[in-house]
Amino acid sequence: MNARETNVKLWDDIYHSSNIGMSYPNDVLVRVSHRLLNSEKHKKILDYGFGGGADFIHFCRKGYQVSGVEISESAITQLKSKLESMGVSPDLQLLTDGRIPFPDNSFDVVVAWQVLYYNDWPGFFAAMKEINRVLRSGGIFLGTMGAVGDFSHTHSRALGDHLYESTVPGQEGAVVIIVDKDNLSKCFPNEKLTIGEFGYDFGQYHGKHWIISYEKGANL
Repeated sequence: MNARETNVKLWDDIYHSSNIGMSYPNDVLVRVSHRLLNSEKHKKILDYGFGGGADFIHFCRKGYQVSGVEISESAITQLKSKLESMGVSPDLQLLTDGRIPFPDNSFDVVVAWQVLYYNDWPGFFAAMKEINRVLRSGGIFLGTMGAVGDFSHTHSRALGDHLYESTVPGQEGAVVIIVDKDNLSKCFPNEKLTIGEFGYDFGQYHGKHWIISYEKGANL
């Protein structure tokens, strides 16, 4: 299997075997999106790789029109059930062969939070090409990348060229991209980036992630 096939199987197995969706959204995403977005100017959001769906539900409750794509059919089934119990009719689509099943310029915002670095380089750049295709001119991209020192970095085997094979329990074999700050402009070429970071260190666990945002079509 290639990196994409490995990652798809791993995450679908995880979501199929148990409901690991968090009951609350990512606190950093809540704060950053509150400052960066508003539901009048940025009405339509695509949650790219929504996982357990807590962030998706947060944006719904804030009044945005939210759609989602996932590589895991099990994740789609679980989130659809949650949303329907809330009286929400969700637009959740399966991400097949990397293609986002929405027309060009469909969204004001694409959020890809703690998902894009589960890729190899061809998969990553193909994902970003699709994200930019469905993001309208002047729209906002908001995402993260794994940083050196993250748990997924320290618990992995180096493959070269910033690629690693995960040894994180439950994620063994996943291919991840880990970069330092100087590499971010190469990940997102020709974009005027706003860069931040967040992390934590508690007991045996430690996280470190880059925050990346840009406006599509903004001049460098």
